[in-house]
Amino acid sequence: MAYFPKIASGPIEPAKKFLPQVAVKRNFDYALAADGMRQILWGLFTKIVVANNCASFAQSVFENHDQYPGSTLLLASFFYLFQVYCDFSGYSNIAIGISKLFGIRLSRNFNAPFFSTSIREYWQKWHITLTNWMMKYVFTPLSFSLRHFKKAGTSISIIITFVAVGLWHGTEGNFIVFGLLHGLYFMPLMLFPKRNDESGWHKQSFFFNMPRICKMFGLFLVIMLTCIFFGSRSLTEALEFINKIFSRSVFSSIAWPPFTNVFKAFMTVLFIVILLATEWMQRLQSHELQLDHIKSPYLRRSIYIAIILMISLFGSVMHINFLYSRF
Repeated sequence: MAYFPKIASGPIEPAKKFLPQVAVKRNFDYALAADGMRQILWGLFTKIVVANNCASFAQSVFENHDQYPGSTLLLASFFYLFQVYCDFSGYSNIAIGISKLFGIRLSRNFNAPFFSTSIREYWQKWHITLTNWMMKYVFTPLSFSLRHFKKAGTSISIIITFVAVGLWHGTEGNFIVFGLLHGLYFMPLMLFPKRNDESGWHKQSFFFNMPRICKMFGLFLVIMLTCIFFGSRSLTEALEFINKIFSRSVFSSIAWPPFTNVFKAFMTVLFIVILLATEWMQRLQSHELQLDHIKSPYLRRSIYIAIILMISLFGSVMHINFLYSRF
């Protein structure tokens, strides 16, 4: 409980994995510490540059959604999803990196979830330690108790598990609906398991193809719209937000919140592209800045310097706390 790197938001470590590392004597490991510093650097980039710049747009819109047209709300929901992802994955990478300085290895918590082609694969890559916890302590006992109902029992177990994921974040109606929807998204996989599951395809193939691009884009849109329930203060606000996105005002010009403009939005999108490109290129590595496969030390150092410059020049000046610190 007192281990400070992960005390606020995780990763959620099983005691049988974590406590033995604390109990043994550890000597300073230069290679592990250097790898930890690289992971901290990537965590700072995703939090300070990507998440905070996304928040400067999304936060103002979510708090005053009734003052903006559907076009602005749609862009805000896009930025909010990346704010949540980069805020929490950034925190996780910083916590994992700090732990490596002490010779302690924590579990990976995110693994490029936006390249998933199914909701199952998405949850295998998003908040991995929470997913594993819920599968072990909620889904598995439930599915065992309801095993006589076969597919119906498994489906009920999945829905209850994801409602519990929603309740993990809060008891308000919007969190419950957030979890319920994610549970319902699993139902096509239950009905057509072979047709819908392509988990792990990207490990064998470097290039995209059109069917997979369509699946990734469709899943991303569904996740993005569902995340509105996560970011709203109540169920009513979430429904009003979504209703406005599907109104005619979605075709109107974007109204810019305070402290934002077209250039800042463009730069934020550029940082998101850099993030996604890095995740794709590094998808087989243990984290995004594990560059041991790059032989040139000058290229590796150039990458580190470029990231430090982006943090220094484009890091948001807004003081934005980690989102998950409130859960």
